[in-house]
Amino acid sequence: MQNLFKKISDVRKLNGTGTKPEILGALFTQVRANTTNNRMLMQQAREQYGRNISFFDTYIPLGTFVPESDLARQSIFKYAPKSTLAMSYMDLVDEFIKKTEGQVD
Repeated sequence: MQNLFKKISDVRKLNGTGTKPEILGALFTQVRANTTNNRMLMQQAREQYGRNISFFDTYIPLGTFVPESDLARQSIFKYAPKSTLAMSYMDLVDEFIKKTEGQVD
């Protein structure tokens, strides 16, 4: 997370406008939700950094369908549309839309 905050600072300096980039939230990826360790790490990150950055409720599970769909040259939605991974990406899209509704460019 400290690296993330450093990168955000770097982007602010490099974008030339001096404007703060908008961050809708951090996203957990490659999550093994069936393990206590991963669930605890996500909870600890939310508790420790939740005052500084919001987190998406959606997380992307660890799975083999993304590399397989890459090899098949298909999107995850075409390759394995009913997979947990594809459904998680759709949940992320829905959450993203809800977070951005009503925002003006």
